[in-house]
Amino acid sequence: MNLFTVETVPILETKRLILRPFRPEDAPKILTYLSDARISFTMHSIPHPCTMEWVQAYLRRAQEDVEHGRYHFAIDLKTERQLVGRINIRVQAEHQHAEIGYWMGVPHWDAGYTSEAGQRIVRFGFADLGLHRIMGTCFSRNQASARVLQKIGMHHEITMRQDWFKDGVFEDSDVYGILRSEWKGEIG
Repeated sequence: MNLFTVETVPILETKRLILRPFRPEDAPKILTYLSDARISFTMHSIPHPCTMEWVQAYLRRAQEDVEHGRYHFAIDLKTERQLVGRINIRVQAEHQHAEIGYWMGVPHWDAGYTSEAGQRIVRFGFADLGLHRIMGTCFSRNQASARVLQKIGMHHEITMRQDWFKDGVFEDSDVYGILRSEWKGEIG
């Protein structure tokens, strides 16, 4: 299994996107996006209201996480070099699997960017990291996220009833996964 250091994390590209490590100057744009309650409502651990202190702590953690096989990528539009979202992959090397997570700024919803970034991160996981399995989890009520996971080739595996306590409510979560043998991409 291949793992990267802070210095060697690659920049990943798709037809319309660049997935790159975060930079400190991304903080104001991230705060703008995460201040929208529609994003925190769909995410396990993003608070509302979001603060600059929380964003700066997240950016520090994102850099520290690389040493533990957790890679956080800013999603930029290629044409404008504009940050539109985030995607990450958290590797558990001993089990050769990982979990992905993502959010997209509300002005960029419904453009297919999250699915495009997801397909690229799955390719990164299988082709570059040598993983056996990749999974994603979303609140059961978040059908848009479920569609993203399905579009990137994942299959619904289980619904975990009331497994997350968010904003005073127990939430059901759906787990999706894909095995390397099910992946339709090319390796290499």
